[in-house]
Amino acid sequence: MKSKVVNPHAKEAKAKWGDTKSYQESVDRVEAMGPAKLQQVLDEADRITQAIAKLLDKSPSDSKVIKLIAKHRDNLSNFYTVTDEIYTGLAKMYLEDPRFRDHYESICPGLAEFLSKAMLASVENQG
Repeated sequence: MKSKVVNPHAKEAKAKWGDTKSYQESVDRVEAMGPAKLQQVLDEADRITQAIAKLLDKSPSDSKVIKLIAKHRDNLSNFYTVTDEIYTGLAKMYLEDPRFRDHYESICPGLAEFLSKAMLASVENQG
């Protein structure tokens, strides 16, 4: 039996990305992990975000930031394959979409921009 995970943005995500491989991969992975595992993944994402927020005084190229950004990307890979293109798109969306920006800013002022810059730097440094 498939687990029913409540996602308030499910309709919007399906409308935007429903025809992509990554979208279907995400749906399949969430269903396979079930509610308990999903909660573990989300809790880990929160811990990573909180840890990144404590490093706003650092450069995105600081070794501690680099390690946490790698964990951030790894955590996202629980949902879908995180290509450089996808990670770059997310970094931009964290600033351009008010919901993402407001979410990160509510955790710590300046976090949305810092996280975005660190994500973009990580992609550039891998290339």
